[in-house]
Amino acid sequence: MDVESKKLMCTLPGHTGRVNSVHWIPPVSVEHPQRLLAPENEVISVCAGGDIMVWKQENDKWVNVCRLDNKGASVTGVDITMSASGVLWVITCSSDNAIRLWKRSSPEQGSEWSLVATLDKFKPHVVETVSITLLQVSEEKEVVLVAAGSVDTRIHLVCFGDAGEVLSYVHLQGHEDWIRSLAFSAASENGTILLASAGQDKRIRLWKITRSGGNILESGDSSESASNLFKKLVEMKEKNADLDIVQEFSYYQDLRSFKINDGKEDAVFSVLLESVLIGHEDWISQVSWTKPTIKDGKLFQPMGLFTASMDATAIIWRPDADSGLWLEEVRVGKIGGNLLGFFGGGIGPDDSVITHGWSGAFHLWKQVDGSDEWQPQVTVSGHLDEVMAVSWDPNYNYLMSVSKDQTTRLWGIWNAKQTWHEIARPQVHGYDFMCATFVNGISHRIVSGAEEKILRVFDAPQTFIDSLNNIATVSTDESRERPLSANVPPLGLSNKPVFQTSDGTLESTPDTGVSGLYTKFDLDQERDGHLPLVLQQPPFEEQLLQRTLWPEIQKLYGHPNEMVSVTCNHKGSLIASGCKAQVRPTEAAIRIWDTRTWKTKSTVQFHKSTVTQLKFSHSDKYLLSVSKARTMAVMQIVEKEDGEVEVIMIDNLLAHSRMLWCCGWAHDDVYFATGSRDVKSSNAKIWTIKDGKICLVSELQFPQPVTVTSFAPELINGNYVAGFGLENGEIAFWQAKPEEEGKLSWSEMFKIDTMDSHIESVRDIEWRKIDGKFQVATCSTDRSVRVFSLNF
Repeated sequence: MDVESKKLMCTLPGHTGRVNSVHWIPPVSVEHPQRLLAPENEVISVCAGGDIMVWKQENDKWVNVCRLDNKGASVTGVDITMSASGVLWVITCSSDNAIRLWKRSSPEQGSEWSLVATLDKFKPHVVETVSITLLQVSEEKEVVLVAAGSVDTRIHLVCFGDAGEVLSYVHLQGHEDWIRSLAFSAASENGTILLASAGQDKRIRLWKITRSGGNILESGDSSESASNLFKKLVEMKEKNADLDIVQEFSYYQDLRSFKINDGKEDAVFSVLLESVLIGHEDWISQVSWTKPTIKDGKLFQPMGLFTASMDATAIIWRPDADSGLWLEEVRVGKIGGNLLGFFGGGIGPDDSVITHGWSGAFHLWKQVDGSDEWQPQVTVSGHLDEVMAVSWDPNYNYLMSVSKDQTTRLWGIWNAKQTWHEIARPQVHGYDFMCATFVNGISHRIVSGAEEKILRVFDAPQTFIDSLNNIATVSTDESRERPLSANVPPLGLSNKPVFQTSDGTLESTPDTGVSGLYTKFDLDQERDGHLPLVLQQPPFEEQLLQRTLWPEIQKLYGHPNEMVSVTCNHKGSLIASGCKAQVRPTEAAIRIWDTRTWKTKSTVQFHKSTVTQLKFSHSDKYLLSVSKARTMAVMQIVEKEDGEVEVIMIDNLLAHSRMLWCCGWAHDDVYFATGSRDVKSSNAKIWTIKDGKICLVSELQFPQPVTVTSFAPELINGNYVAGFGLENGEIAFWQAKPEEEGKLSWSEMFKIDTMDSHIESVRDIEWRKIDGKFQVATCSTDRSVRVFSLNF
């Protein structure tokens, strides 16, 4: 991902499970130590499927250059270090309670990969995190030093030789709960290395590893150091009475030593607890050092430590210049009350602070020039579970997506930067979303269906209209009155409209629905972060969680089970929906709703199993439906003057040999397509209606099940063009040249490059034409929403 443009540069497919950790690899072609500051061109990634993959950028393309076998065990963590000669050392931890040391030889030796050591002495305890560095034993010799953090609350330090032999082992005690993160600093000029450790005990511990000239030291010989530290605290308090220092202070030091033979004599290294940092109120998920720099031609480690915590704060720690005590320098986060904590983060090259959390978004802060103030910055967000559907608004200005992460999200272009961002989150639900559609013929109205028995209708508040105009320069011509915003009352389940009254207050009808009762808010007083907010730029995650809700205007009852599909006709007068059929065939009934009264106008019972997709023809004359029972049906929709709706079955048939996933109409309604799970026979078929019957026109065969099909909104170069999304994430575009007697001759035009496409099942493809160019919005179970510009 490009940080400046906020664009996804490419996707690296190939892992067989969830990716648990990634790490940049310094460019081996650059001399040491300058390579640590050079742009990286390699990445190593590990996953729950046991894959360890190395990726390299070659000619602006990222390719997989190596796949290592972790013996089938899920890999949970990875860290790397590189010697001055270009030898790359990689340490991994996995679910089989073992750590493995991998080695890539220097370019002069062919850059060959090998597994040099497997250490499983931690059983039955799981190793949660690992870190690796090089320890200088003498001018001619260096060894690999590995730290492993376990659920037994101990840090295990292991020294390995070049051949993977264990040279020494020692464990460090002090943490009182599972260890979550470890990080070695770069070595100082005298060879001293700091190890930072953090865990679920809410503490950060700094361990100093130095070479000592004496014998192996025993634990407990460091009471004098602890006493000196306490004296420094007292002296700082006497100098500055207002200094906020931990009131209840306890200090525990455990000194450990180990020795390594440097070829002449035993080199003794001591490990001393340097400091304990207390400041977080919940589990600490990540700890990392500021990036080393070059000073006087040598590697220099600035003393800066970053920590991220599940208390939704991130802290930068630095030692005090006078006393040497580590103190909190910067704290960011904890802005809203709904954050569920940070899973990780780091310090950027421009000294910015970035974190990521449960909601699928990044959080970015930068320091204001010339001051100590840090301000949040606009960044990117995304769904954290499968994305089930996307839809352009009726004017094709912005995009909606719904996901099993129980959110509805709106995406648009920020005109100031010409970058895509999440601009609103109209619905934060308690159920996984399955489908959604805009209501055509009226601006900014959506209908969504989730794993519940009802459909919900939402209308945009005035704050969204104003914010959309500020962010994307999209104005609305209609003059109808809108609520100012929306909020969820205490113990309520629905987004209630908030109106501004003439006396300068805001009021919202409570969930009881009792007339005359209102919840009032003072405009001049912040209350729970729910006051209306007109945005001048894309919102931050804290604002998306609370301040961009849309009021719910209607609930549609009638279906017996959770919703699966919903669609709106093109003039916006009717909605068609279907739910999951679990027991009885009658549960697969299709309901037709009137968008003016929100009442059911017709119920169509034909399919015997779940209706997976519904599509109105562009003329609104027909409704096409497909189901898991392998059947499809075309119905004629007749809207009468008295408001009633008549549904006439045109034809239905068994369309494929496996369940049908999708359907779609061509722009002129002459043809329509279906897609299914077939892989041994035609899994995409093109049909037409002739003499009141459904007739097969063409058959297409794809190597994977077809999960979505969508026609272009017009002929392109005189041809029909359709996009097909497959179960493996592939997206292919085909064109058909009309021939005599209604026949179509199909040929493949192109596929979306695998580095740009999805990596799991494609769920939806929606077209738009803007400024004479075609774009498609797609979504997938890989949790991503993507917009592609197509050149024909």
